[in-house]
Amino acid sequence: MKHITTASIQEVLRRCVVQAQFFDMDQHSLLTTAQATLLCTIGLLFSGQDTQRQQGLLVRALLTPQAKQLFSQMEDTNNKYNATLEDRWRTWALSGTLRRTAYCILQRSCGKRRPRHTGTKSIRFSSKMPSLAEANHRLHLKKRQELTLGEFTRILIIHSLYHWCWRLQNHYSNPLTHYTPVSSRMLIIDDGASGRKIWLAEVGDFSRWRDSLCDSVDTIHWQAISVTGARLGSEYPLILHCHFSRMVILAPVQEILTVAKRLKDGETLPCNASDVSTIRK
Repeated sequence: MKHITTASIQEVLRRCVVQAQFFDMDQHSLLTTAQATLLCTIGLLFSGQDTQRQQGLLVRALLTPQAKQLFSQMEDTNNKYNATLEDRWRTWALSGTLRRTAYCILQRSCGKRRPRHTGTKSIRFSSKMPSLAEANHRLHLKKRQELTLGEFTRILIIHSLYHWCWRLQNHYSNPLTHYTPVSSRMLIIDDGASGRKIWLAEVGDFSRWRDSLCDSVDTIHWQAISVTGARLGSEYPLILHCHFSRMVILAPVQEILTVAKRLKDGETLPCNASDVSTIRK
């Protein structure tokens, strides 16, 4: 049932991005369409289904002209010098989004698996490209990845680790997660079950999961280091993603954003505020 639902959503998205090519698009519409096309391409290519993979190759052809348009739009956003601070911030955020989307498209467009040539023979990769779920499963359980996975695929897997980490945070932050149901009423003395804020670092299961996620990043990182060595020390973007991923997984990102927003609004935070205490720990 899950596969049928995923395939149906993927087909709706594919039809929408193809249909969108026939309409004139402004800056925001172009960005949204490019992101949707990229998402559609990734979903099809990493579905694990041969038919959908062929569709993904066709949809991917739409990405290259979209990337060129995004770079053109990015140049336009850099020409607004006399705007207010708020407008400049919005322009900076939009420019960053355009740049990252275009970069992601180029990564996907250049991430084709090509045959290796040895003399007069052409040797193709023997292993089949796994789906994202299969690659994650192997990484979590065996701490291993296929050597044939490209840079874009590894970056995609790192971002899937983010989402898994956030799901775990939401799960273990819920007080009911730490409550054992009983048939009769009882006096609640547990901090988690009573609804108080839970310090996730003290939750054993969450800490073990977080350590496992970092081990998964280490697996990707060691393979990236071997590529760097083959390039005579020239690092490539995957190394940066590996370093940054540890901050996303280990740092209290939500609390930092909350404190930053309150400070931006001119609020004075007490030293014992829960978010401040979490950041300091």
